[in-house]
Amino acid sequence: MKILIIDNGTSFLFKLKKLFIGNDIVIIPFYTITVKEAREFDLIVLSGGHKYSVEHHEKEYHNELEIIRKAKKPVLGICLGFELIAYNYGCELKRLRKKEKGIVTIELIPDDITKGLNEIKVFESHRWVIKSPGKKLIALGSSKDGIEIIKHKTKPIYGFQFHPEIIRNGLKGKLLFSNFLSVISRSKF
Repeated sequence: MKILIIDNGTSFLFKLKKLFIGNDIVIIPFYTITVKEAREFDLIVLSGGHKYSVEHHEKEYHNELEIIRKAKKPVLGICLGFELIAYNYGCELKRLRKKEKGIVTIELIPDDITKGLNEIKVFESHRWVIKSPGKKLIALGSSKDGIEIIKHKTKPIYGFQFHPEIIRNGLKGKLLFSNFLSVISRSKF
């Protein structure tokens, strides 16, 4: 599979890249990516990052927001990428009083990517949350802070607020990530 990782300045780029071993991976910084370039890939991954928040930085993220809007192939947003997807589809982003960093438990809703799991522990590091999936997205998992997993109702677009690339004992983010890859590999886009 030909995979594009749009690097939003994540501290975990090397770990994220390791999740895709065995695939053709191209990494392009968010400020240079074009919609035309993104169309050449089988999967587009929007990484985490902390340089700019999504709110009030539409100009900086214009190309990514346009990629999300025009996507016909699978898109996965992680952390900031999740926030870009949520913002793009009208969700209200709320800033937390303090950064959420560490292990959190997510209650899951049945879906192909949750495969019978009721809850999982994952690693997260973010300042923004969404409380409602809006009209075009579906919530697949929530924590004490808000929605942690989303998918689009009709397009192959998914978002994880947590970091599946952080793999420690007892954390199941990689399992959900593997389920996601399995779902998109069986689908025709």
